Parts: sequence; structure tokens; C-alpha cells
Amino acid sequence: MSEERTRTAIDDAAPESAFEELDQETWRWRKAGDAIHLWWRDDDASSHNVELERLTHALSGVPMTLAVVPGLLEENLVRFLARTPNANVVQHGWMHKDHSLDGAAPSEYPPSRDWSLVTDELRRGQAVLKSSFAERYHPAFVPPWHRCAPHFLRALPDIGFRGVSLAAPLMPWLRYGYCGEVNVEIDLCDWPRRGDFIGAAEFARRLTRSLGLRRQWRETDQPIGILSHHAMMGDEDCLGVARVLRQIGDAARWRAINELESAPLPS
Repeated sequence: MSEERTRTAIDDAAPESAFEELDQETWRWRKAGDAIHLWWRDDDASSHNVELERLTHALSGVPMTLAVVPGLLEENLVRFLARTPNANVVQHGWMHKDHSLDGAAPSEYPPSRDWSLVTDELRRGQAVLKSSFAERYHPAFVPPWHRCAPHFLRALPDIGFRGVSLAAPLMPWLRYGYCGEVNVEIDLCDWPRRGDFIGAAEFARRLTRSLGLRRQWRETDQPIGILSHHAMMGDEDCLGVARVLRQIGDAARWRAINELESAPLPS
């Protein structure tokens, strides 16, 4: 982790007003008797490393859905998750490889790919994850870069997937209409800035905004999905995450992805 990235995270964590506003919003939820529903997804897992261990420690027992790249899976991740009871596994593509054409936005599954090849990759990935993680594996699909041709997503139930997880639409409790869909809303990476952690204060601000939106629209039972990329986070970043989680404390009801999936749409 670069010194510049760590320094940026520390600097971003400075404004105390963000944490005060989160405290006030959390108090409103407590006063109303509403639980804060949240779930956590972490992407691009393939091996056990210090970054993943550090984030897991920061989450301190929070249920974590780990999006694993099956074609890159290493045995050390299997061993690590065997002793990490709060983690389950979903499928993150096959090799996290860009197959887009002509300079289009990166996608492992753009419309140009043949469905038979896509099916073969996804089934191979399912087999790897089932054999490696057994009951920890949950048959949901997370497209790399959150991009996948819609006709592929609609066909996922035909090859054994029960859900899909994407970036949430503008009104975050709405869905795009795919079977078993549950989406993430708060991305902790600042992608225009090389994927640096957005900072604890900005995390607190975004969480406050999401809570306020749900409270105002009376959608308090709709979960807030948080997305991390452990490889992009340093020591101070994870300390910032832990601070935000302490702010909401026992007002939060953390959920696993299998508790959240929307019902299949009628055919």
C-alpha cells in the first residue's frame, strides 16, 4: 500500500461533522425503533493475503459475502475461509478477464460473446466453488466490473444461479428485474483516484445519506449494500471502516446475501 494512499485515507477521515451526522441519523432510527439493515460484499478474492485478513478483522464478525474469481482460486483462500465463520462465497466471473471489443468499457461477458462459451465458463466456476467451499458457496453471480450482457443475466437461472448482485440503480432499493437480485450501493473505492479508499468520513457521509433517504421514503427495511475491494485497502483504511461500524453499533442488523435475495420474477 503506497504512502500516498495511506496519507489520503487519514486526511479524509479528519472532518468530525460526518461522524456527528451519522450519530444523529442513527439516533433517529433508534428512536423510531427501526433496525438498520446492511450487508457487505468484498470483490476480487482469489487468494489469502494480508489485505483480506486485515479487512476481515476490521469487520469483526460482520457477515461478509466474498466475490471469488474461480479461475484464479488458490488453495490458501480455501483454508483461510474454513476458519472464517462470518464469510460466504459467490461467483465473480471466471477469470476476471476483459473480453470487450473496440475499446468498450471492460466486461468479461459483453454481448459479443457466444452463450455456449459463457455457459461453459460459468459452470466450470460453479464446480470449482462448490467443491472448494461446500456450504459456504452461495449460487449468486457478481459480474466483474458490474457489466454483463442483459440476455446473459436473464439466463442465469437456467444454469443454476439463484441470484445476481450489481451496482444499485439511482433509487437503490429498486431493482433491474433479474432473478434473485440484491445490489450494492456504497462503493468504498474512489475509482477516478486509482481506487483509493474514499475515507472514513466520506463512508460515514454516504451511509448517513442512504439512511436518510430510506427514512424519508419509508423504506427502512431495505438493506444497504456496501462494497469493498480488500486489495485496495491499507491499515488506516481498515481502521476507518471499523470506526464507522462502531458508530452504528448495535443499531445495525447485518445480513448474509442468502437472506436478501428478491423473489424470482414470474416467467
